[in-house]
Amino acid sequence: MQIAQSDSKDTIPSETLEPADAGIEGNGDLPAGSDTGGIHYRPPLKRWARSELMMGGLVVGGFLLVYLLPDSLSKWEGDIWSDARHNFCRAWTEPPVWDKDDWVLNYVAHPWEGALYYDLLRSQGGGILESFIFSAIQSCLWEYVFEAVAEQPSIQDLIITPVVGAPLGELIHYGTLKMKENGFSLLEKILVTILNPAFVVNNGYK
Repeated sequence: MQIAQSDSKDTIPSETLEPADAGIEGNGDLPAGSDTGGIHYRPPLKRWARSELMMGGLVVGGFLLVYLLPDSLSKWEGDIWSDARHNFCRAWTEPPVWDKDDWVLNYVAHPWEGALYYDLLRSQGGGILESFIFSAIQSCLWEYVFEAVAEQPSIQDLIITPVVGAPLGELIHYGTLKMKENGFSLLEKILVTILNPAFVVNNGYK
């Protein structure tokens, strides 16, 4: 007697799938709007466009902040507007320099900026490498486009912003997700708003 064989294929139980992890790494197969472990997933093109849109506001605010700082802090000496064209051309024709900015700007502010750039994408389901690349691109744009009208691109800023900012951003991202697991307390909401505003804008506190 011949025993009929089932032609059904082995399947992976749905319980073993972990969409939360996939969302954290930015799985491109997930449908837009998926809630993956507390992150509102967006496909690559949409999250890059949304992040660049938010960057526009950050750049304007950052430029005005540095412009209003004393020359001793910003190192933007003289009338930057009259020299803007010359400075911009020089930025693209001469190598970056080792700047003499205050250590707080170079080694505290810039890593935090890099973390902010990183988490703009990470908080929408972007992967680690993708978010690092985005942070590096934003650092270059700041140095070679926006700040170039005032001063020569900085070696420290080009390196430190993404290289130190990305690990810091990942640490902040991980901490944010851990706090979100049981719901944010009031103190945690304040902390996340300061350290990871991109997460709040992209996902809220829920």
